[in-house]
Amino acid sequence: MADLGGEFDTTIHVAAKFDPIPEGDYELMVTESEMKPTKAGDGKILSCKIVVVSGPLAKRSLLGIFNWENKNPKAVQIGKGEFSDLCKAVGVPKPRDSQQIHNLPFIGKVVIDGDYNKIKKYAAKAVPQTVAAVASAPAGSVPWGK
Repeated sequence: MADLGGEFDTTIHVAAKFDPIPEGDYELMVTESEMKPTKAGDGKILSCKIVVVSGPLAKRSLLGIFNWENKNPKAVQIGKGEFSDLCKAVGVPKPRDSQQIHNLPFIGKVVIDGDYNKIKKYAAKAVPQTVAAVASAPAGSVPWGK
């Protein structure tokens, strides 16, 4: 039991409600992740906090949930397939720890699913044209300092 320091008035304190963000493509990154048991306790999910990186909705967060162990093999196939797409989008094709994908930007196609958002597609963040041109140019062909 915890003393609340007086009467708690529920008419004054209202929980913040966040509406889903509008559907669209967003620059995102995973900032936290942890393996958790499923609600039923018979499997595991990889739960990822995913944050909008830029634009007017910067710092809004989404939840990415990937089925890791489940009695339904199709759920595991979908969960690990989506996680694979995320890993490829951030350039980490064979992670050993979910922390390896933290703080790496990617583009996510965000949709509204009921009262929540879901990421339907993961893509690599585009490299600026000038950087891509320099990176793909033959050695010695870029006139640095001119």
